[in-house]
Amino acid sequence: MPAGSLIGALAVTQLADRLGRKKTIMLAGVIWVIGSVLQCASINRGMLVVGRIISGISVGLSSAVVPIYQSEITAPAIRGRMVSLQQWSITWGILIQYFIQFGCSYIDGVASFRIPWGLQMIPAIVLSLGMTVFPESPRFLFDHGYEDEALQVLADLHGRGDIKNELVVLEYEEIKQQVYFERTEGAKSYLDLLNPGNPRRVMLGMSLQMWSQLCGMNIMMYYIIYVFEGAGLTGRRSNLIADSVQYVLNVAMTVPAIIYIDKWGRRPMLLVGTLLMGFWMFLVGGLQGRFGQWGELDANGKTVWVISDNQAATKAVIVCSYLFVCR
Repeated sequence: MPAGSLIGALAVTQLADRLGRKKTIMLAGVIWVIGSVLQCASINRGMLVVGRIISGISVGLSSAVVPIYQSEITAPAIRGRMVSLQQWSITWGILIQYFIQFGCSYIDGVASFRIPWGLQMIPAIVLSLGMTVFPESPRFLFDHGYEDEALQVLADLHGRGDIKNELVVLEYEEIKQQVYFERTEGAKSYLDLLNPGNPRRVMLGMSLQMWSQLCGMNIMMYYIIYVFEGAGLTGRRSNLIADSVQYVLNVAMTVPAIIYIDKWGRRPMLLVGTLLMGFWMFLVGGLQGRFGQWGELDANGKTVWVISDNQAATKAVIVCSYLFVCR
């Protein structure tokens, strides 16, 4: 899936500016459905891998274009909260799909994995169909010569149809200035990103995205069952139940960020959050390093690093993992 995401993230730079934000989001939904169908119907590893790559393309497209669309149709006063709702929606999707997979794990046969993969397509269908009643981004419309349509969209969104509304006029003038500036001074190719003054901005943007993936969050979400096994939590049912708390906390603790992001600011919340994540992650690693040793988890003879016969250390790893997600 990450390979497909890379392709989608690169392609969205052209698709969003040529097709529009709205159509690109709808296209991402269609691509996700195709990938889900292939995964659900997979009869071998190759078919499954292809389905995952195709779904990854959709992830790359949507993860880039959805925040752009949200920011371009939202009033400035609530823009941060509205964009952060995408992350909250992602946490809900992870939580719901986890419990679906939890339930399906008790099904004998291929249905145990075909059902979760098949159900993946439902949100994508809802998204693609739902976008048909949403307007195109006013920024995209203005950039392609549809100034009147862009003004009317802004009026419908922020002024109850009144094109002379103060906020509508302000937003329209801001878009106009930005578009004119980009046409005259903006980057025309990727090489322009290396012009004086740009490399620092490019590196900041890329580093934020890169480290948000390399901070360990994906490990603590996708592979938390193995983290807890290594901490000494045995038994499939008890482990899955403990894992579910992680996903519930992920949903719940995203709410404060949504509420306060426009009050506290993006940078302070980012700095505090990353420092706390690092602190709890170091504790998890330190506890496992201090109290763990090589051992076997089951009769298969697989050797792993595990904490054995130390309930205090096991509980400490679990709690620190929870706090890591709450950051």
